[in-house]
Amino acid sequence: MFETFNFVIQFFKNNIGTIIALFSLLFVAIQTQTLSRTYKYNCNWQEKEKAAELAYMYKNNILPSVNYISSVQKATGIMELLRNINLDSIANFNQEELHRLTSADIEKNVVAAWSKDENITLLITHRQIFKQTCNKRMHDINPFLMRKWFEAKNNVRDKNGKEITIQSEEKAALLEALRREFFDVVSNTLNDLEFFSMNFVSGVADDSVVFPSLHQTYLTLVQLLYYYIAVQNKNEKDKFYTNVIELFEKWRTVDRENEKKVRDAISRPSPIKK
Repeated sequence: MFETFNFVIQFFKNNIGTIIALFSLLFVAIQTQTLSRTYKYNCNWQEKEKAAELAYMYKNNILPSVNYISSVQKATGIMELLRNINLDSIANFNQEELHRLTSADIEKNVVAAWSKDENITLLITHRQIFKQTCNKRMHDINPFLMRKWFEAKNNVRDKNGKEITIQSEEKAALLEALRREFFDVVSNTLNDLEFFSMNFVSGVADDSVVFPSLHQTYLTLVQLLYYYIAVQNKNEKDKFYTNVIELFEKWRTVDRENEKKVRDAISRPSPIKK
């Protein structure tokens, strides 16, 4: 017994360096595993927190702007020009596809819809609602021209009793200002949407957190903004809004898979109880 004990003591003395090294490696391995779990937990938490922040931005910045864009498109007749663009028909987001779904003259038709005098009142009304309800900073459109337009439309007379009229160049200037303002809102909205989408595509934010509540509106608003994306994409090499497109395709695929699961579950025959 004494000899065995002595042998063990001698073994530890002769291999103390190796034993310490082994214990050090074991300690490092445990620490690394712990740090890895902690890092993964922190990353997951940060991705979920980022997703929540983006959902807040989506609600407060993107959706109100899209509502304004939708209202203007309906009021001017642009929505009717784009009626054949639906979720099932969208694939490439480029000019070639846009012309196939609408017409080769779609850009000219959109410009023509904007140029109608009868749209001016509607455009002013919608921009004022958007400005007031969303507290948005809009272009400094000449208030004199807007007031003069409404006075002319309502047959208002000046202090001398003469009916107020608006000149053709004044109408053109007012329309151009309204058009420029609208397309600035479209551009800013698309840029916000690209930033929103980029965070989920890159993995900075966890899209599983927001998919259940946001995917339906996201798919719908990308469909609504399709024209403004596709008209800029003349070739595949220099595509605009690639993150918007990628997230749209991902969420549409998941949505279709979920729909199929629901249909299969409904169509599956129930087991016959004996």
